[in-house]
Amino acid sequence: MWNNYVAHRDNKNNPHGVTAAQVGADVAGSADRAILTAKAYTDEKVGSVDVSAQINAHNTNTSAHANMGWVKEAGVTSKISEHNSASGVHANMHWVTSTTGEITDPLPDGGAGSVSSDAKTLEGHPASYFAVKTEVQSALDDILKRLSALEGKMTTAENNITGAKK
Repeated sequence: MWNNYVAHRDNKNNPHGVTAAQVGADVAGSADRAILTAKAYTDEKVGSVDVSAQINAHNTNTSAHANMGWVKEAGVTSKISEHNSASGVHANMHWVTSTTGEITDPLPDGGAGSVSSDAKTLEGHPASYFAVKTEVQSALDDILKRLSALEGKMTTAENNITGAKK
């Protein structure tokens, strides 16, 4: 009896003759056929609405983007010239490069804030904004650690004093 059960269980040839419709399944391969049919239909429709020629014509048309941004060039140019001619507007702008953030204008030699000859360090420290910010954050972290340690020592001292009074 057990052997019959095992043989029946292991039979993968649909011993009861159940149909796909009886269990609500698609017939083998029908899903693939549906996908291929849909793809063929979609490809056909997409091919008929190819707009690449219109896009190319638009992009090569010199007046197609004439008013993009809606700012008149002459007005912008005059405002930039007016801004640049104002005294002191860009007093120290050249000191830091926009691409690297490094200080590029040397200060007088010696004294606080002097810049090294390679213009990449300020008093021996990296001069980029990120490096300075990182260094300041590191110094603040050290101060906080020391304050926490002092607070712990003060609490211990208070406990020792309180314990001694008892």
